[in-house]
Amino acid sequence: VPQDDQAATYWAWRARLAGETRAIAVSDLLLERLTEAARARLADRLRADLSARAEDGMPGQFAAIGRVEAQLRLPAKMDEAALWFTLGAAFEEPGAFALREVSMAELEPKARLAVHAEVSGRPERGGGRVCQVVRSDAPKRPPRDLRARLEAVSPLLFRAWG
Repeated sequence: VPQDDQAATYWAWRARLAGETRAIAVSDLLLERLTEAARARLADRLRADLSARAEDGMPGQFAAIGRVEAQLRLPAKMDEAALWFTLGAAFEEPGAFALREVSMAELEPKARLAVHAEVSGRPERGGGRVCQVVRSDAPKRPPRDLRARLEAVSPLLFRAWG
């Protein structure tokens, strides 16, 4: 394990997001040791790495991006979480359906409609980028213009999922 708290936290979260349940406790402990600025840098780094993997066609990255934004970013933004989890659910990523349901349930009606518009491709409601980019790309890859999207749900909601 690296001696640098930020590097150690990065690798613990990489393991956690890859499904290693033994990394949950250590990633939580290490996260508590970071400043807000270091936590933001960690989230940015994980987000960039996961986005690059998704752009290379590696499955399972949408829900992981959503989890980074949901569990590491402060403050949380439910509409952004719901967007990434909805994409993950559309590609049948493990856990994404449940995460989408939880994040959507906490949204105000206006925000929920905005997420639906964004994903469904309804320009009259201000959406469509996600659907257009995902449909036009043969490998399952996230749209590049959504890299800045997300921040979401309370870490307590995802405790059981890891």
